[in-house]
Amino acid sequence: MRNLSRWHMGLLVIVGIGLFFLATGYDAGLPLYESVDERHNLDEIYILRGIKDDPLWKPGYPPGILYLNYGAQLVTEAITGQSAWDQACMVIQNVRITGIVANLITAVLIALTARKLGGDLAGWLAPLAWLVAPRVLAQAQFGFPQVYEALSYVLALYLALLALEHRRTRHALLSVAAGLGGVIFKYVTFPALGLGVGAALWNLLRADRQNRKRWWGVLALQVIAIALTAIALLTLGGVGSLAGSGHVETNAFLSDGFAKLVDTELVGYIFTNVAGQIGLSLLVWSALIVVGSVLYWRQAALWQRLGWIGTVGLGLLHALLLAMYIFHLDGIDRNILSSSGVFAIIIAVAAVSIARWLADRLNRPTLQYVAVSVFAEVWLVPQVIGAWDWVQYRSLPVTYAALVEWTETTLPQETLLVNDNRPFIRDWNCVNYLPREIIWDADLMDQPLESWLDQGVYYTVLAQSRVEEMRATPAGQAYLNQMTLLEQFPPPGQEDQWRSWRRGEEAAVMVYQLWPSEPEIETDIVFLDGIELIGGNIEGNGLEPGSSVSVQFYWEAAATPHADYNVFMHLTPLRDPSNILAQDDGPLSRIDLRTTSTWDEPGEIFISDTFELVMPHDLQPGQYQVSLGLYNWRTGERLLTNYGTDSIILPVTIPTE
Repeated sequence: MRNLSRWHMGLLVIVGIGLFFLATGYDAGLPLYESVDERHNLDEIYILRGIKDDPLWKPGYPPGILYLNYGAQLVTEAITGQSAWDQACMVIQNVRITGIVANLITAVLIALTARKLGGDLAGWLAPLAWLVAPRVLAQAQFGFPQVYEALSYVLALYLALLALEHRRTRHALLSVAAGLGGVIFKYVTFPALGLGVGAALWNLLRADRQNRKRWWGVLALQVIAIALTAIALLTLGGVGSLAGSGHVETNAFLSDGFAKLVDTELVGYIFTNVAGQIGLSLLVWSALIVVGSVLYWRQAALWQRLGWIGTVGLGLLHALLLAMYIFHLDGIDRNILSSSGVFAIIIAVAAVSIARWLADRLNRPTLQYVAVSVFAEVWLVPQVIGAWDWVQYRSLPVTYAALVEWTETTLPQETLLVNDNRPFIRDWNCVNYLPREIIWDADLMDQPLESWLDQGVYYTVLAQSRVEEMRATPAGQAYLNQMTLLEQFPPPGQEDQWRSWRRGEEAAVMVYQLWPSEPEIETDIVFLDGIELIGGNIEGNGLEPGSSVSVQFYWEAAATPHADYNVFMHLTPLRDPSNILAQDDGPLSRIDLRTTSTWDEPGEIFISDTFELVMPHDLQPGQYQVSLGLYNWRTGERLLTNYGTDSIILPVTIPTE
């Protein structure tokens, strides 16, 4: 009993290590989706619930992950009292948390199964190897269906072993039920059904006449359950429609799935990654399985031998099935996650079997523990280091997530010109930010800056590579010189302290405003209420009858103004200031951007729209003045300058021709 308690305490420590690795950074990347499948699964339920009016992405897709997302949406709505649409980030978090719990249950089942086959040492080694494998960890933190496929495989295997060992009908039935649960998440999980059916057949063959009828009944129930599930998926689940939906993996399986089984390069690539996902080379992985199987066969009881055949067969069959339907080879880690737990069991039991054989051969019982410890150290220390590096990486701030948050909290709700629109649209972002028009299919240099400004485009987000391309040409550098760099992600010199968005094509991005921060003409005119006119840009062809002069003002806030002010500009005769001959007025900052009462950042620079004075055609030569000032647009009351005047007077002379 004491040994049993010690083993369970060791397992508890291992599960705690797994929880640390899985939970650290589980919500990293949000509010941006790091997987297209997370987004699709979320959207499918929005569509089925009528929240979103779009066609289904993948009609007939295994419904298990959709049920899970549906439950996550209902839980989120119950907790927040808000629509799942408005709380999409919490829905994703709930799905990921559920996945973490499923992974921990899988780890416990891996331990129980390995212990059942190979003893206490294998029962510790297998779950630890699985939980600290970086390539497993990188996939297990997301709410992918493969997480539940892995759980189904190991659960079906464990229950089949119990059916072989104890010859109990309920274990064989539950094994098939576990396999069917996996099929609901991923159709290719069907080999797991063979474990429970195989256990029932074996018990039927070995049963006496009295018990044979009972095992026939078990087989009948298993077949009925499988048939009913298949009918439900074909009719209610619409699995048949998946073939014509454009789903690439289904089409790959139907078109040339069997031909891929003889593609030695593809099969070799898959098995290399199957071994690599748990930290082994293909050569070492293969040798352990072959040698371990031979030695295990000599040591194991009959039911364990049958269980070993089922375990190895299940893992190898899944890898071969993967060759028949895999389409995106760069996403192979997610697909082989399903059988990674099975292979962790196989390698752990094989290693313990070899160590046990060495100990028996040399007649030194303690050598078994030494050999397993050395193997575990060589195998798992690099894995633990890799797992630690992964969680550290996941905890780093994400460039695109920081970019979106900064943009939405700092920049006005205006049109934004970007090189990659995905972070800013709801399809890739789980936050309901204020609506903002995004232009992403045009290059900044296609138009002059003034053309963009005239269209209401005041800011642009450029990838660092695009900025470097512009800097490499005189025209591009001149264009950059007309703009102001507002923010850069990651900040210069901190590149190793940030990580890029998983879906982002660029590691660094920059935000520019489409005008320079420094005015052509500098001034030092202070108005009360914390507003300073620091300069301006002037364009025009002189003060002549029929001509015009354009002025753009640069303002700085020393403190937050208490009211919203407009600027006015009047042309009047010098001796008759009430006779306004030309005028223009409007907000100090660009139209619809920031009213003065929102200038809450001391030292921030604000730039106005262009104000224009159009000279009358009948303007006579003489003495005139341009009056410039601020007024409260609600009350009309003018704001005084620090000189005590309500405007600044600029005398001008219209000469005689």
